[in-house]
Amino acid sequence: MKNFYYPLLIMFLSCQSIEPVIVGPEDELSSFVGKLITIRGEYIHRKIPYIMNVQVGRYPLKREGDKIEATGILISHSLSEENANKARYLYPNIKAGTFYFLKEPNSDEMAIPKLITKE
Repeated sequence: MKNFYYPLLIMFLSCQSIEPVIVGPEDELSSFVGKLITIRGEYIHRKIPYIMNVQVGRYPLKREGDKIEATGILISHSLSEENANKARYLYPNIKAGTFYFLKEPNSDEMAIPKLITKE
């Protein structure tokens, strides 16, 4: 009988709308790992796009200074000094540390930033 209620519970929970937490520059990112968040900031044109030191998907407009936001699940990855040294033959500028990125809530794709305002 328990198995009958489990799919109903999953359907009920999937219908609930979960509002993302808006994270600002003064917030500690590590406390939001695994949670749905929205980050906002200024677009800086680099090979890898970032908002507030969080890697995001490609920003399609690629205009320096645009105010953008991205919503997704915050993921962290820690790279030890030993592993950074091993990877330097492929990535000469890699350093040890904790890195963050946003992924789309329903896929493994990176969260795509959207334009907030034009300057």
